[in-house]
Amino acid sequence: DSLLLTPLCCDNIHDVTPRVFALARWAKSSTSVAWSLGLRMKNIELTQAGIESDIASPKQETSEIKSMMTEILDAFKGQSSSASSKSVSTTTLAITEGPSTVG
Repeated sequence: DSLLLTPLCCDNIHDVTPRVFALARWAKSSTSVAWSLGLRMKNIELTQAGIESDIASPKQETSEIKSMMTEILDAFKGQSSSASSKSVSTTTLAITEGPSTVG
């Protein structure tokens, strides 16, 4: 790191050359890291979009199911209120074993 921070104005070419190579390696490494991180960030963004889409679908389905259940419940409520206002006769049958006698 100290090689990179010192100025490149030296009289001796042997002092400059290692600094230039160090700077070139650092630039190449930085570019490589930036490229790799850029690709990874893009993959993360695509994955996040897919997850958001996967979450939205069940939410929509849940909302639709809730609406259907509300409609069904309202329909049953309507039937029970209309049935209670009418006179309904019911017959009960008893099932027994063997012959029965009516006396």
